[in-house]
Amino acid sequence: MKPVPGTVQLDNRLLLSGMYSTVSSFDPDQLDQRLELRLIEQGHRRYFVSTRRSEWLGQDTSAIPEFEFRIPRRRSGRKQVPQIIGVPVTSPFDVTGRTTVKLTLRGGRSEEIQAAITAINERSATVTALTHRWSWDIATSSVPESVLYPGILEQTEEFSDAGARLNMIGMLANAEKFLAAGRLANNVIEEFPVLTQQAEASLLDVRNRMAQRILVELTRQQQAGQLARAAASARLFPEKELTPAVRAAVKGIIDEYEELNRRVSSAKAALQAFVGEIDVSDRRQQAREMISLLVRDLDIHSIDRLSAWEVLTEDALLPPESRLALAVSGWILGSSAAVSGFSECYGLLGIRRLVADFVALGKQDGGDRGEILESIRSTEGFSVDRVAALIRHLPPPVPIPLQPTEEGDAGWHWEASDTEFTCTGIVPPDYSPG
Repeated sequence: MKPVPGTVQLDNRLLLSGMYSTVSSFDPDQLDQRLELRLIEQGHRRYFVSTRRSEWLGQDTSAIPEFEFRIPRRRSGRKQVPQIIGVPVTSPFDVTGRTTVKLTLRGGRSEEIQAAITAINERSATVTALTHRWSWDIATSSVPESVLYPGILEQTEEFSDAGARLNMIGMLANAEKFLAAGRLANNVIEEFPVLTQQAEASLLDVRNRMAQRILVELTRQQQAGQLARAAASARLFPEKELTPAVRAAVKGIIDEYEELNRRVSSAKAALQAFVGEIDVSDRRQQAREMISLLVRDLDIHSIDRLSAWEVLTEDALLPPESRLALAVSGWILGSSAAVSGFSECYGLLGIRRLVADFVALGKQDGGDRGEILESIRSTEGFSVDRVAALIRHLPPPVPIPLQPTEEGDAGWHWEASDTEFTCTGIVPPDYSPG
């Protein structure tokens, strides 16, 4: 089948757009492997998907880039690429779009090949060797904006045409190269005053797209629990660069973070005050024990577990012991499972400690684990459902020794042992083990 532009939808609703054709082989040298495949070519990558697990949605010219710009290059040779070992090492592109590719050859020898970007669209860029018969495609997203404009787009034959520059702005915006697109739009306004209206419309479109992209990233951070990072990032963007809708959404992210911190501070102060309102001395001591743990570990990531308490905290009909129990049990089990019985809540705190001790023990501690299980079952407030809810909110059984990274995050590294694999991880600055 001759390739045509269009889109394929997989059974999981993922859409793949590009030049579409049907093939019977993964290997172009194998003419027929009797496979039923759809091929979607995107320049810098190709997808093979099963015809049985996908659907061809039809021909669509918008599935491929609308504009492609070529950068003329002077070639100094067309030699055959030698047989290489390993992966070629490519240096960063300079401002003219040139790079050096280092090849490792047999016998420990190496050879350097000069290459340059010779074509670019919103999705991919073609890199061509200037000394050898070799070319390959890379993602446009991997090309630095300083290489695009000012840079290789100035070297295209179309750059002298004002209309072509407007098309370049659209290409850069579609590739999410917003800074380069903005610089080029300002260039059009400066050099082609007659096109100021169109260029300003393009610049506004670029700012709108950049604002939406910013909002997507901030929302992802927020949904991933990186609340402090999302709020800090939101404060970095000047309001004049954002559309009114995005400005309101960004302000909402900052306000939500500040409101969470206010709720945490308010909850800690109110709960500590409840202890003094409890008349029975034994219960007052138990209350101090529960509140000290809660105040120590309560943060913006766990404050929502206290929502039942927040609703009923001003209910004068509830005694202080019951209001305190709602807060502590909600923190232990989750707001929907909060209880108002003080003794029951204190028992749940004991169960929480026992479960933490249980999971910290190894398989070799079978006898100790059996004793802990018996203690859990006999403690007031026990039920299987409650233990399951409690486990979801337990901190890691083994403390994670976090070390700051250069990027401002925190990380850890565990070496392999007889019973454990090597483990490396990174967490954001506002990571909360609870």
